[in-house]
Amino acid sequence: MALYDRQNGAALVIVMALLAGAMLLGIAGAQSAIINEHLAGNYRIVAQANMNAESAYSKAVEENIETINWGSESYDQDDIEKMGWEEINDLGQVVDQCEEEASLCFYFPLIVNGKECFVAFGAVNDGQEEPLAFSVPFFLFID
Repeated sequence: MALYDRQNGAALVIVMALLAGAMLLGIAGAQSAIINEHLAGNYRIVAQANMNAESAYSKAVEENIETINWGSESYDQDDIEKMGWEEINDLGQVVDQCEEEASLCFYFPLIVNGKECFVAFGAVNDGQEEPLAFSVPFFLFID
C-alpha cells in the first residue's frame, strides 16, 4: 500500500502526455492530407487546361489554310511562351472551341518567328475574368 500512496497521479500525467502526442500526430496528418488534396486539385486543373489546348490544336488542324488571315505582325516564340492571360487575350479574338462550360479551347493564326503558325491555348474557367489555370502555348507551324 505504500507504493500506491507514492504514485500521486503519475499514471494520469503519463496518459495525458501520450494523448497530447497522439493528438499532435493526428492534426499534422490531417493538415498534410488537406495540402495534398489541394495540390491534386491544382494539378488536375492544369492538366485539364493542357488537354483543352490539345483540343484547340486538333481543331486548328481542321482549318482550311487557304482562307486564314495570318495578320501582318510577327511574334517571337519565346515572347508568346512568357505571356500572361491578359497578353494572350490581346493576341486576337478568343473563340472558344470547347464543348464544356468551364473549359476554354482556342487558337490564333499568327506569324511566329517569320513562319505561319497556329498557336493553341487551353484554360479552365470558373466564370471570373481570370481563369483558374491556362496552358502553355502549343505551336503548329505550317510548311
